[in-house]
Order: sequence, then structure tokens, then C-alpha cells
Amino acid sequence: MFVLAVIACGVIDYKKYIIPNAITIPLIVTGLMLQIYQQNWISILFALVAGTITLMLAAITGGMGGGDVKLITAFFLWAPPVDTLNIIIISSIIGIIWGVVKKIRAVGWEKTRDGYISKAILWQAMGLKGLENHGLMRHDMVPFATCMALGVVFYYMYVYMVWQHLK
Repeated sequence: MFVLAVIACGVIDYKKYIIPNAITIPLIVTGLMLQIYQQNWISILFALVAGTITLMLAAITGGMGGGDVKLITAFFLWAPPVDTLNIIIISSIIGIIWGVVKKIRAVGWEKTRDGYISKAILWQAMGLKGLENHGLMRHDMVPFATCMALGVVFYYMYVYMVWQHLK
């Protein structure tokens, strides 16, 4: 259920640049209920801390919307912290690659290499404020929930399918 909800968020974010509360809030509530049922207080505390840190980073950088923050909080409630951190790392790498390719396709390699890779592409991938100062606009942004959906699929396919064959 969780993976399907994340994929749905990824598709919606890709098409509309929004992650609906109708999906993220139930994910958080059911994840919280699951952790309470299992009496896993450490996971609840970890999700609370991780969600707060993500919210603070999003507020400081302006690079994430509230839907991204809620989705990451749901991740920490549904998946083990190590899996969640690995998925976020994979998703970030996907987002950086996506952002670089998108910019190269928009302005060409020469202009990207000369003016953007050195300073602005990483700003774009991280979603930091001040994009306009580097020639980047909002339509250049990469929907992070889509990257997270791809990261979830890649991670669980790798870990739970490939890894099982190695045992």
C-alpha cells in the first residue's frame, strides 16, 4: 500500500507539481498507528525529528513544498530509518541527474558547462532560493516526489529482489 501511494504521489507531482494531502495525511496517520500498535516509540520519535528537520530545511532553502515534507515524514513512519535514508539519497541523485539533463536540454551543453554547472545546477537540484539570479526559473525545477517514487521502486527492487538471490 505504501509503495503504491508513493508512486501515486510521484505521478501527481510530475504532472501538477503538487502532492495531495488526501494521500500524505492518511499515510502519516496510518504509519503512526502502525508504529503505536507495534510500540515502536523510537521510530515515532525519529519520524518526528526527521520531519521537523526536513521542514526547517525546506523553510530555509525554499526548495521543497509542504507535500514533500509530509511525504518524507510518512517515509520515516512506514519504512525503517536506514531504508528511508537510502531512498532519500537515491532520490536526491536521481533529482540531480534529472536537473542537469533538463538544463542541458534547455540551453545546450556549452552554456550549461560554462555558466551553470559550476554554481547553479546544484542550487537547482537542491531547490535553493535565488534561482533567478543564476538564470534558473521555477519551471526548471524537478518534482522531488517523482524522484522519491523512482527511488522507492529502485531501492526495493534492488534490496528485496536482487539481494534475496544472493543469500
